[in-house]
Amino acid sequence: MKHRALYLAAVLTMSGVSHATVVGFGQLGGSNAAVPKTLASRATADGNGFVVTNGTTPNIVLDWDVDGENNNGNPNSNGWDIHTSSWFVDIENQTIGGGDWDNEGSSNRVGQLDFDYHSIGFAADPGAALVLNSFDFGNTEETMDTSVWDLSLTDSADNVVWSQQVTLTNPDSDVLTVSPNFTGTLGESYTLIFAGVNDPLNGRHAIDNLSFNQIPDLSNPIGSLVINRSGPNAGIAYIQVDQALSFSDYEIRSANGALNPEGWNSIASTNGDPNDTWSEVSATTTSLREQDSANGTNDGVSLNVGGQFNLGQAFSVLPQFHLDGTTPTGWEDAGFSIYDPSGTLLALLPEYSGDPVPWGDYNGDLSIDIQDWYLFSAGLGQDYTGMTAIEAYLGGDLDGDFDSDLFDYKLFVELAGGASNLFGTTQVPEPSSIALVALGGMALLVSRRYRATLAVLVTVVAMAVATRSHAQATLQNFSVVGSTPTTSIPEGQQNESETAGPDQWFDDDILDETGQIVYDLFSTNYTDAELFPNGFKGQYAIGGETPGEVDSAVVFMDYGSPVTANWFAYAQRTGNNAVADKVGRFDFWFSNVDFAGVVPTTNPDATFNLLSTDNRISDSTIRPYTLGGSHSGQYVAVRITETDESGAVTSTSRIGGHEFRLLDGPSDVVLTVDRSTGEMTLANNLAGAENIQMNGYSIESPGGALIAENFDGVGGDASFPLGTGSGNGWEVTEGSNSSRLVESYFTANPVLNSTFAAGTGPISLGNAYQGISGHEDLVFLWTNSQGEVYNARVEYMGVAPGVAGDYNDDGIVDLADYAVWRNNLGGTNVLSNDLTPDSVAADDYATWKTNFGKQVGALGGVVAASVPEPSTVLIVFASAMPVILLRRKCKAARS
Repeated sequence: MKHRALYLAAVLTMSGVSHATVVGFGQLGGSNAAVPKTLASRATADGNGFVVTNGTTPNIVLDWDVDGENNNGNPNSNGWDIHTSSWFVDIENQTIGGGDWDNEGSSNRVGQLDFDYHSIGFAADPGAALVLNSFDFGNTEETMDTSVWDLSLTDSADNVVWSQQVTLTNPDSDVLTVSPNFTGTLGESYTLIFAGVNDPLNGRHAIDNLSFNQIPDLSNPIGSLVINRSGPNAGIAYIQVDQALSFSDYEIRSANGALNPEGWNSIASTNGDPNDTWSEVSATTTSLREQDSANGTNDGVSLNVGGQFNLGQAFSVLPQFHLDGTTPTGWEDAGFSIYDPSGTLLALLPEYSGDPVPWGDYNGDLSIDIQDWYLFSAGLGQDYTGMTAIEAYLGGDLDGDFDSDLFDYKLFVELAGGASNLFGTTQVPEPSSIALVALGGMALLVSRRYRATLAVLVTVVAMAVATRSHAQATLQNFSVVGSTPTTSIPEGQQNESETAGPDQWFDDDILDETGQIVYDLFSTNYTDAELFPNGFKGQYAIGGETPGEVDSAVVFMDYGSPVTANWFAYAQRTGNNAVADKVGRFDFWFSNVDFAGVVPTTNPDATFNLLSTDNRISDSTIRPYTLGGSHSGQYVAVRITETDESGAVTSTSRIGGHEFRLLDGPSDVVLTVDRSTGEMTLANNLAGAENIQMNGYSIESPGGALIAENFDGVGGDASFPLGTGSGNGWEVTEGSNSSRLVESYFTANPVLNSTFAAGTGPISLGNAYQGISGHEDLVFLWTNSQGEVYNARVEYMGVAPGVAGDYNDDGIVDLADYAVWRNNLGGTNVLSNDLTPDSVAADDYATWKTNFGKQVGALGGVVAASVPEPSTVLIVFASAMPVILLRRKCKAARS
């Protein structure tokens, strides 16, 4: 069978702790209770005192003190004790297990050796071999003197196959993890022996976390679990045998989560064994297991020589190598256990067939095309923080940062060979049947696992290949303002080194000093070895950060004469580093009076935030960022503040960047938000506006101030044709929610992109802003036909109708509103300024607490006080909980 040697090595490597039984001695009776002589014997699931890691256990027979007569002359005795004592805390904590199986309510439970001779017998199945992984062993600090133990493992003929002498010293407890990592002979039984050398042995000794398993003979397997990598059957797996056999229990495993429960055709779900009743034991991305239940003839499923049993699309379609084509993903990690009706482990080996799929080939047809687009786009915009790498990849994360966003889209288009190859025509074709099936699976994935995640900016445009010519490719026109200014920093603020400092910010020659942009914005990456074969050009870095804190640096610039700018250019210094040198906030002051090295105490004239979640912070590409309007002055002070990420890594982080320049560019697109009505409008009608070929945009509110059901978008207005769901016009994504609204136009032809003409607007987007939320945190991002991402200006107008948490509607959130909440807790009365008016519950208390002290004013909510912390509030809240529970119980009973 193909690839058998490779997978034999892989299985043997994984045969240890990956799939094992671990004994921890919890839930086995009180202190000094005897360890059952058959504890964890032939375990098939977690039980008292032991757990099964990653699925089925090795099915080994255990015998605690197999030679009991060595202790007291009684072969039926057992000298192993369950012991609970604070003296055993070090042994219990040597390998933290957790859960009642191990320490039973945080009580230290171990297996104590009562005599100077103990043993544990292991009997593997015929055709399988014992694997003894490890165990913790030690004494307590009350133990007198030094104790010495001879540990050994003997086979059925009393031959010693492994041994180790352990010396435990005093006065403190002494604990170690003993790791035999021993793999035995097929079908052989072994005995683990603990023999004390001291005479007598004083004090107390114990073991914990005994880990073992068994593996079948895979050198000459009688069949295989075949997994199709690619082709029409991509992801489909089937059991194939070389000799007749019957099986009544099997499990497929993947530690990385490569399994596809939705596509698995289990015997239980397909009635694949009419004579028996099967039940699914586990159906997850890491374990697919089922077994013949008690009903029926219990003879399992029989296969003749060369027979096959199809398990359906039990595996996700995944690449064998990462984007570079050479680094293994490690995702082809299938493990397989299968048992005959007598419980014997059969030797069937996992193997993969078909050519490896390329990165981004989601349907496994060995090409990246429109069918993959339907699968990729189903997760576009999602956040996969906390998910596995496979889950993130399947959701569209191609660059490995655990989300699917604009940069993943650009990468997908590149992998497809360009948008023209991807879409072919201006009309998006209908998905094929296989893509529809896979898309349905992706919909399940999104609906089951990512309901609470946010959609981000989606755009399907033709990405211009980064050019190194002197042509201006960007649609937006920018020019550099002024020449290189004279720079300085405040007294006491240190440079990183003698060669670093604010003057380094202007040493690059990408943006020249004649007012022209030499290289295109968005296509100059300072980590590009072809552009910079000698390494980085100039770079600005100021050191002296405070360990563990987010720090700021200030630069004063003197341009010699007044300049006017409405944008600035900037590139992160080492943005490709996951944490270092991330600048997040820029504050600007403009003046015709020298700042004299003193940072102004007034509010900045302009502020721009690059959040850690913004993908533009994750590279070293130069881009323009808006100043939110035109600002003038000879002297400019800039305060740059690192992100929380960089602040935590002061050993490598420095505040810095590349190619800072003030720019003169087009006027902003403006999102206007009416606090009183919630209406949002979009306009491109300021003086200096330019025509924009817009493809998509997102409106984000970290505080959740958006109302998705009221969002109309631009589709159907002006030059924004309304789509029908096939990408032929502007469409609001289904992932839009209270934290993010997304609308885009999918097309391969930039000429057909909507032109947001200069002078257009305002266009109503609907009453999708919740003014009473008190959150004025909206961020508007839009993209043009080249995939360039810009921030629009967000402006608020009007007076909010109220503030969330003002339940008595008197204009301020105070203790009186708490009383209203308390008196209506658990009911369905509609409170004033309630963000969730369907019921009065704990979330309304959280809203009151968050907004305490806010009041309605000309500029919206204003913080007037901090949240009080009287003990009476907590007491009343606690006393109210039974009322909530009682009302819910009554409601459930009525329903």
